[in-house]
Amino acid sequence: MATYTFKYKNITRELPVHEVGSGMKIAYLDTLSDYELVTALSKDMAELIAKNSRVGKALRVVLFTAESKGVPFAYAVANALCGSGKKVEVVIARKHEKKFFGKCVSTEKFSITTEAVNDKLFITEYDKEKLEGAQVVLVDDFYSTGASMNALENLATACNAEVIERVVAVWEEVDGNKPNVKFVTTLPIL
Repeated sequence: MATYTFKYKNITRELPVHEVGSGMKIAYLDTLSDYELVTALSKDMAELIAKNSRVGKALRVVLFTAESKGVPFAYAVANALCGSGKKVEVVIARKHEKKFFGKCVSTEKFSITTEAVNDKLFITEYDKEKLEGAQVVLVDDFYSTGASMNALENLATACNAEVIERVVAVWEEVDGNKPNVKFVTTLPIL
């Protein structure tokens, strides 16, 4: 199996390379199972977020992510930002609607790494209240096509929230265009 060597600071991972369709290959970085790497990346994500003057002036900031791989990043970033005395909350867009979520807000999302052509993300009735009128920072593990960020932004807008920052741990280099998203490190799409 082909591999790709990923390095971030003093952390090195040998990643398996997988085809995800149309000849596109990705180096699989399993952040959900890598506490050491998530901790290091999240610390640097929090530093990027803290540099945003709007975040600095906000009394309350909501970190908004999608389940499941964005969750450890959102929690670790929230932990780092809470040290500044700022009120930080986390809202998680869910992949599946449950009966006890109340009246949900939803949006569709396309992913290059899942079998479904269109996935959906849901905001529970209770999390909608947290987002209402909030200043929101979108947080995620990877940025490749922008589908997750766009879906999160659509949900935030539907909940009358204002997106003031977009930060991901890893930007997957599809082409030379950098998105309107801050990122900590890069990983090529092979």
